[in-house]
Amino acid sequence: MLDAEGREIGSAPRAVCHADPSLIHPSVHVVVVTADGCLWQLRGYGKDSAPGHWDHACSGHVSLGEDALGAAVRELAEEIGVVVEAGALSQID
Repeated sequence: MLDAEGREIGSAPRAVCHADPSLIHPSVHVVVVTADGCLWQLRGYGKDSAPGHWDHACSGHVSLGEDALGAAVRELAEEIGVVVEAGALSQID
């Protein structure tokens, strides 16, 4: 979790973060561009946020002590099995 200035202040389980809108928790959304367009995934119908909606192929929370690029690298490997170096990614803030 982050404070209003973006400093890490602790952690909480995903369900707690999603249940309390005052808890700021960073996430990453990796847009995977292919020769045919962008790669998307259909979110599961049991998800607690945006169930059954289309989303970027790789997205997730940034873990405590992890930066956004590190989370993007991890999510790419976890979600679609793509292993990349952080320097191969472009970051948009």
